[in-house]
Amino acid sequence: MKYRISGTASQPADYSLTPAPTGSSPYSLTIPAGAAFADVVIVPNQDTNAEGPEKAILLLEENTAYAIGWQAEAVIEIQDDETPTKPTIYLSSSADNRATESGGDTGAFTVNRSGNRTGDILVRFSMSGTATAAADYEPPSDSVLLREGQTSVTVTFAAIDDALVEGDETVQFVLVPDAAYSSSGGPAVITIQDDDPPTVQLLVTDDLAVEGGSATAKVVFQRTGSITGSLDVNYLLSGTATGGSDYSAPPGVITIPAGAPSATLTLTALNDTILEGDETVAVVLSSHHDYNIGQPGTAVVTIQDNEIPTVTLAATDSTATEGGGDNGQFTISRGSSTAGPLEVPLEISGSAVGGADYQAMPASVLIPDGSSSVALTIVAIDDNIKEADEKVTLRLSSAAGFNIGTSGPVSVTLKDNDSSGSLAVGFEAGASTSVESRTSIKLPVVLSAVSSGTVTVNYSVAGGTATGAGADYTLAAGTLSIPAGEILASISFFLVNDSVSEPAETVIVQLNSPSGAALDARTTHTLTIIDDDASVVSVSAPDGTASEGGDSALFRITRTGSTAEPALVQLQISGTASSPSDYLPLMVPVVIPAGESSVDLPVIAVDDATDELDETVVIRLTAVEGGRVGSPSVAFVTIADDDDAAPVPAVSLSKLDGTTTEGVDDFARLQFTRSGDLAAPLVIRYGVSGSATSGSDYATLPGTIMIAAGQSFSLLDIQALADGQAEPLEEVVVTLLADSSYTLSSAVAQSIQLLDSPFMGWQQARFSAVQLADPGVVAPAADPDGDGMNNFVEYAFDRDPNRSDAAPLFQYSLEPIPDSAEQLLVVTHRRRIVRPDIDYRLGVGEQVDGIVDDSIDLEDPVITDDGNGVTETVRVRILAPTFHFDRRFVRLKVIRR
Repeated sequence: MKYRISGTASQPADYSLTPAPTGSSPYSLTIPAGAAFADVVIVPNQDTNAEGPEKAILLLEENTAYAIGWQAEAVIEIQDDETPTKPTIYLSSSADNRATESGGDTGAFTVNRSGNRTGDILVRFSMSGTATAAADYEPPSDSVLLREGQTSVTVTFAAIDDALVEGDETVQFVLVPDAAYSSSGGPAVITIQDDDPPTVQLLVTDDLAVEGGSATAKVVFQRTGSITGSLDVNYLLSGTATGGSDYSAPPGVITIPAGAPSATLTLTALNDTILEGDETVAVVLSSHHDYNIGQPGTAVVTIQDNEIPTVTLAATDSTATEGGGDNGQFTISRGSSTAGPLEVPLEISGSAVGGADYQAMPASVLIPDGSSSVALTIVAIDDNIKEADEKVTLRLSSAAGFNIGTSGPVSVTLKDNDSSGSLAVGFEAGASTSVESRTSIKLPVVLSAVSSGTVTVNYSVAGGTATGAGADYTLAAGTLSIPAGEILASISFFLVNDSVSEPAETVIVQLNSPSGAALDARTTHTLTIIDDDASVVSVSAPDGTASEGGDSALFRITRTGSTAEPALVQLQISGTASSPSDYLPLMVPVVIPAGESSVDLPVIAVDDATDELDETVVIRLTAVEGGRVGSPSVAFVTIADDDDAAPVPAVSLSKLDGTTTEGVDDFARLQFTRSGDLAAPLVIRYGVSGSATSGSDYATLPGTIMIAAGQSFSLLDIQALADGQAEPLEEVVVTLLADSSYTLSSAVAQSIQLLDSPFMGWQQARFSAVQLADPGVVAPAADPDGDGMNNFVEYAFDRDPNRSDAAPLFQYSLEPIPDSAEQLLVVTHRRRIVRPDIDYRLGVGEQVDGIVDDSIDLEDPVITDDGNGVTETVRVRILAPTFHFDRRFVRLKVIRR
């Protein structure tokens, strides 16, 4: 007879059967000849879990050997002898914890039950938040029923689409206490995303303001969407120019009047007698719930110095023709100031190659004493190559002796005269650079014109200071094909991103032996590999508070690693404070001098008479020349007002669980805490950054969280999303954003690590920071303790990778068969509780080369939880009596998914 097993009790964890089922479901049971029945005995297992009554169900399976009678199912209830405990109920937001006013994106949260699952439970919850029920969203029922055995149920609701510009609002669901269950965790918060705020972007209509002249720079703040009301737009100012001394500093907010689509910010240069050259002013939009920031959100204008001449560049003859005596010409002029010679450096670029397509020209020109200009003649070289028109491009380079009047590039076009000439193939450019962490490289190779047939060209490494064969890069000699009708193909190879601090290195790739075309001028390409391990730069605030009364704060930019060279650090300045109205301007970018490991940036507050809230200055590191940005990459200081500002709550951010793992129900958790009056709900804004990508590496975060009335904190869960891709350790940085409704405490940013797999989490826990930087120690196949078990095997069996362990991975014994002289082989091993990145396969056979995984000779395993949350013990009997075999071989496989 065939039967299946089901029910709320699980076998063998909650009970055992005699005779024990063998093989796979449906199982077989034999009624002996002459007998009318056969018994199946169910023996409950004693445990310490308070789980309530559970059911074991045996169900007969149809078979051609018999007909099923009226009672095809038998139900046994296993009574629990532990004192019943109440289940724990908690709420969790969905991965997409926001709803949009339009587009059908509903809000959702989940009511979860853990522990005792017996009986139906009615769970009630209340709704609050900044959104209004029936006006902003269609409220769901205020209760949900969890059926017996059910562990969760999802509640959904829809946002109501309106035409109000109201910003994002929140709906907060809070459990209502009940004697039937215990509650855990915080509320579930769903953000209703408003689709009505206008979008603001910046447009530059005049990018130049001149000292002592009437020319002013103009930046237009343009909005799209509703223009019925006035709109205040906040902005920040930075750049090399200093507000108040180089230009008239505007207030940091501009109003777009009601009915108008835009407003214009005018920047006027202040005339001085300082010889300083051109300087820049960057206008950057600041975020606010009244509008969205469009692109571009930054505009840069130039303040032109009038103490030195202004040099311009023009193409006074914009074409040159091969072999026709038609030359091109550039003219470099300096206006009416002609005293003394003036050397002007040039940047030469373009698709044409100097010395091959045109007669090479110098990297700088000298305007003689008394002359206002000088001409550069472009002479095309006549060849027999059929090619498209090419360009010679010049750009003025800055120097201390003049201002640049022509900021953009200027080109002369070279005309080809070889309509029936031969094709040529060569590199698109002669040189390029890449940091070693950008591992995928493509070197474009181009034809001079489209070919009617396939063109091939061989390539190989011709030199350079970098080492191939997988040390610094991997590139073998090969052949590149450019198909008919195409003009471009690329040589692809990979760089090795190591952790070794080393100077810049080069790879020289050479083309040779073309077929279907001749070689063009650019037959070699030099790739310079920029090391990013020389130094790791971070930012801190050793003195995090400045006051208007004269106390300054301090940022410190620190690097670890080599200090032999200066380090140029790019950074972004933001916060609720504005310079120069709230603090004196900071130096941007920052240079850490050679021989120094850090540099300090003082924040000097400007004392005003305005009664205002405390304000913040936030620095975020964005790039390091020759190095990389480390952690922390964000720091802030607070400027305290001394004008009797009204008290507001202080908000801090702490980390309860700093890691989350792909493919596992493993949330990282942050806690937002407030001090002071708890009577009203408080909405806190935060920003999200880091190396991980929102929506693909982790569930998108809403950017706001509410602390309910009467509560001092609220929790934010972050879950890594399984994407099936092998990735390095990634980071999510959550940073508190300033708001007029609260102040920020010292803890404003926390980082969360996204683990690609449970194995990566084991690596982080088992190895030191120095070991983690060495793939030869922490790689899955590495064996740092030399005991013959690599790291993945150590992980699979919860061993210590830093300590040699000679103990066997599994044990065996012989178990007598009742009423028989024969015995069964029993194999026992201790393993990690099964995770999504690992499989265990047990096999058995008479010979080593005849071992069969998951053989029918293997009884279903008996698995016992070791109670430590990490490991379990597996016991398996080999169902072949020992008298039948001289020997049996058992193999345990560990398979990495």
